[in-house]
Amino acid sequence: MKNTNVTDNCNRKKVNVYSYTRWSSEGQSDGDSERRQIQMAENWCARRGLSLTGGEKDEGVSAWKGRNRSEGSGLSRLLKLVRPGDYLLIEDLDRLSRQNWLTTMNFVAEIVTKGVTVVTLSNGNEITAEKFGRDPGCFLPALLRAFLGNDENEKKSERIRASWEARKQQMRTGKAANLHLPCWLAWDDDVDKPVLVENNAAVIRKFFELSLQGMGCQTVARKLHKDGDRLVVKGKRRERVLTVGTSYIWRTLRNKMCIGYGTYVEPPQPNVYPRVVSDSMFYSVQARLEANHHQTAPRASSDVNLFTGLARCSKCGGPLSKFSQCKKKTYPYLVCSDSVHRHGQCGVRSIRYDQVEQTFLSLLAHTPLVRSILNGRPEEPSVLDTLKGKLADARASSEKFFRLIDCDPNPSKRLSDALKAAEAKEAELHAQIEVETAKARTATPAAQVYDGCLDLFGRGLKPEDRGRLRLALRDFVDRIVVDLEEKHYDVYFHGCKLPITVHPLSARDWTFDPAPMWTAYNEKVAALAAS
Repeated sequence: MKNTNVTDNCNRKKVNVYSYTRWSSEGQSDGDSERRQIQMAENWCARRGLSLTGGEKDEGVSAWKGRNRSEGSGLSRLLKLVRPGDYLLIEDLDRLSRQNWLTTMNFVAEIVTKGVTVVTLSNGNEITAEKFGRDPGCFLPALLRAFLGNDENEKKSERIRASWEARKQQMRTGKAANLHLPCWLAWDDDVDKPVLVENNAAVIRKFFELSLQGMGCQTVARKLHKDGDRLVVKGKRRERVLTVGTSYIWRTLRNKMCIGYGTYVEPPQPNVYPRVVSDSMFYSVQARLEANHHQTAPRASSDVNLFTGLARCSKCGGPLSKFSQCKKKTYPYLVCSDSVHRHGQCGVRSIRYDQVEQTFLSLLAHTPLVRSILNGRPEEPSVLDTLKGKLADARASSEKFFRLIDCDPNPSKRLSDALKAAEAKEAELHAQIEVETAKARTATPAAQVYDGCLDLFGRGLKPEDRGRLRLALRDFVDRIVVDLEEKHYDVYFHGCKLPITVHPLSARDWTFDPAPMWTAYNEKVAALAAS
């Protein structure tokens, strides 16, 4: 019979030796840090007649804030592996932690309490639970070095923070600073200013061009991968190829550094960096992204429904989606998505999709009526007018608080905070006005977009034309509000407060209110203005 007691005793006598190596930055991966630490561990084992059982490493992981101790790190895996009686070899305590001395001491105590012996290879010191409790000399020198390492990190942090603030202040004056530049920019030391990296800039321009063609970020990423387009960043030691995914493309399309803004300060400063695309292309893409935000159908089938993101339920305001019912024949309907998918309160009411599309295209075919609406004076104040009004109020508040503080030699903290808040609001409104002004300069007039689609009205839409019309509708139609109970809908064009109400009476009969006679519409506008 097998003697289990002998086997257990042999297992207990077996000594496991593990090494832990770490370095703080990716640049050190190309250096000698890993080889040096592993060689020290192997030399110690050779002197003791032991061999390394295994080891873990954390490449480019800082221990200043304890990131090397987070779940999933090499150190966290190693601490789950070690057992009482095992050895943990490290170059010095600063490989385990560069946090403050108390945190480091508690962390070492936590390890040795498990029965693990921590060996600092730089001086051959072995820290056990017994020595840690009775002999402070076994860990105090290493602890002092760890404290000095933490103090050095704190000093570097303060200097880096001060350097960043100085460069941000430089950017506030409209001068470029050598901060974290995106991949399409590089700092030219010879001329002391940023320049475009043309290879990467061409790929970034392709982001915008494909987005303007109606592609979503995921489709753009697939297209770039298929075409073999890459973004390459040249480092001091090697080149890196960036991973171009959906989130990276979305962030880039939204990044105002593409049009030369310095975005590291508030408000962002224009004309700081070389632009990679024009203002018109950038803001056109922003409009596309905003439109895609309201997408309610998969991209592959979205062109089937011209009203995706435009049609809304009059009762709950939820989006309408296309739904097909098959009996003897397939009939498409528009139904409230909130009721179907979120158990809304509208009930499963619907309106025939083919009737809505046919009547809507008939309305757009009345060119004099639609042109009169789009070329007419907007009845509602524009976003830019609203922002300017808010800016005037913010300036008045700032002036009021400034006068109160100016007259008081010892103003209260609440008053000072109120002044800072008012000034911050004023700066925010300035930035918003700047964005809206740029959009207004680059936006294509709604009437011009409509005129570009005239060839699509008055005849059956071809499948290849549906996507073009669906994207164009957002530029001159604000929204379509559908009353699913009364079976009619209101079309709101950009810049007009009064809608055109369409009543589909049957498959071939419908009415408009107001009728295509523009006189009736003008009378309503005049009555509204008088009220």
